[in-house]
Amino acid sequence: MFFGTLTILIILTVKIWPATELALFQEDGLIESGTAIADGIAAILGFHAIHLGVTRNKTMLDRLAMWTIPVLSAICALDEISWGARLFELEMPEMQGGGEFDGLHDVFVILERMASNAEPMTLVFTTILIMAILGGLLYWQRSFIAACLHYSVSSNLGRALASAIILLAFATFLDFGHGRILSSLEEYAELSAGLFLLLAACYSLKMVYASRKTAYLNRAGA
Repeated sequence: MFFGTLTILIILTVKIWPATELALFQEDGLIESGTAIADGIAAILGFHAIHLGVTRNKTMLDRLAMWTIPVLSAICALDEISWGARLFELEMPEMQGGGEFDGLHDVFVILERMASNAEPMTLVFTTILIMAILGGLLYWQRSFIAACLHYSVSSNLGRALASAIILLAFATFLDFGHGRILSSLEEYAELSAGLFLLLAACYSLKMVYASRKTAYLNRAGA
């Protein structure tokens, strides 16, 4: 819902003010910069919440979510600025087949190129093997996965984090495609994910102050 609304708003903005398209979608433009800023702030808030003790006396899933928020946000922020390649004019490693390795999404680009160059039988065997391993892991951890799914729909923190992860996965999938529309959707998805991570970090920080308020009231009542 949020992703769709954001997409429509950006499309309307470009339609009404065509001159904004370049500023929005160029390399290091407003959308990409906004995504990096949102991710960066989310990382700072998330780590700050952990520093303040948000993970104390929490369930394992709560702690996992609270650590995932700042770590994932930091990785996304660094990925958006190509790990400082353009900012500090760093030379990044060249990838076989063209391009520079300047982000984690390039891992999937490398895998795609390896798959396209592999022999058909090798590709089929590798795919079956990977699917079998993933299937085994999913079955082995089915209880944990079910608990994570329940957590992702039953708590504000879980919903925000799950939304961000889904949007990041969607953006990664779109990265395999080519064309203006797919590239734009990828940018929308990454920006939406960054905003959801920021929301999750705010929830995490809010939990700190709620716990402190409860502790203060308990001491005052005693």
